[in-house]
Amino acid sequence: MIRVSDIVENNKLFDSNAFNSLTPVMQTAVKEVFSTIEKDESINAENLPIKFEEALDNVATLNQIEKEALEQYFDDEISEHLEKMGE
Repeated sequence: MIRVSDIVENNKLFDSNAFNSLTPVMQTAVKEVFSTIEKDESINAENLPIKFEEALDNVATLNQIEKEALEQYFDDEISEHLEKMGE
């Protein structure tokens, strides 16, 4: 089973159609979400969804973009990788 950490470690995340179709501002925001999550040492399996939502909120606010746009990117990214797994 593929994990998010596998995607990030192998740079598959930043070499996808979903990521490449983003504007430079959105690409930076996506990278900031991952950076925020990676730096937070208090994250565990139980609080990951909450911490992820907080990271999305903070990055969207700081970059003055809509949180829904970030959420849509992550949905698209997951769908793209699931499709590749089914090939």
